[in-house]
Amino acid sequence: AHAHAAKTTKTKTTTKTTTTRANDDDGGSAEEAACSLTRAGKTDADDDVASAANSPKKEQKEASSSERERDLSVSKKSSRRFATDFAATYAAYGFVYSCRRALAVAKEPLAATTDTAALSGLDSVLLVSYVLMQFAVAHYGDAITRRVQEPAHVVASAVVAAGVATYLTGVAAPFGAAAMAVPWALNGVAQALVYPYVCVVLAAQVPAAKRGRVMGSWNTCTATGGVIGAAVSAAALKRRGYRGAFDAPALCTVVFGIALFAVLGTKEGRREKPLLREERRPSAAAAAGPRSDDDNDENHHDDNNNNNNGATAATAAANANG
Repeated sequence: AHAHAAKTTKTKTTTKTTTTRANDDDGGSAEEAACSLTRAGKTDADDDVASAANSPKKEQKEASSSERERDLSVSKKSSRRFATDFAATYAAYGFVYSCRRALAVAKEPLAATTDTAALSGLDSVLLVSYVLMQFAVAHYGDAITRRVQEPAHVVASAVVAAGVATYLTGVAAPFGAAAMAVPWALNGVAQALVYPYVCVVLAAQVPAAKRGRVMGSWNTCTATGGVIGAAVSAAALKRRGYRGAFDAPALCTVVFGIALFAVLGTKEGRREKPLLREERRPSAAAAAGPRSDDDNDENHHDDNNNNNNGATAATAAANANG
């Protein structure tokens, strides 16, 4: 009996020890599961944070790429528009300036019927009217632009008017210098309108750092127009007399002035400047500006929420296993 009792006690002790170890193993497994879930939660939270951090960078990169493509397209289009306007206005002012040479070429045949001193005074008539109109444009040019709404149309109209005035000067030549003075003065007024509004048309498309170089190149049209105008008037003088000296440059100027209405671009087409190195467009990331403190606080709050969510999930799993 004593031996049987000892054996029974030993069996109970072994069973209790086995149960305790099993419980310890279950507790360890639950703790390991909880730790594993916690690490998984933290890993997911870290992945979410990394994804949230990389997403704006990716969006900014895509926006910057699309912005560069759009800038390149605008740059090519506006550069072609500028090249066309530059060539058109260069030729237009050259034709206008050629009209000034008509009187100088026709003076010799006109001297046979008109007083030489009076013919010399016609040069002053054109220059005085030109100067006075330049002063008027300096003061009232903006008001004219607001009323007309399109500077290119002022240029084209002034070129046509200069050609018509030159033609009328040749028509009035048989009536003496006094009759020639009126259309010749109108010629000076029309020519005074061309240069300022050409500057408006071109300056709208050129950055400030490049305007001096561009307008310096454009101003060579006065010499070019003078040479071509003298040659054209001299050739016409041999064929048709002094009337030909006026009619030839006048006809060329009127025809080209009419073409300017279609050739010169509109104000909307000149709204975009060519993208030169001085005026690069800011990227979308730069345009968005630096991130504010509120955005940083919000991201930090989101990170805390992600971490808390991971820990809560781990705790719930541990409770379930327990």
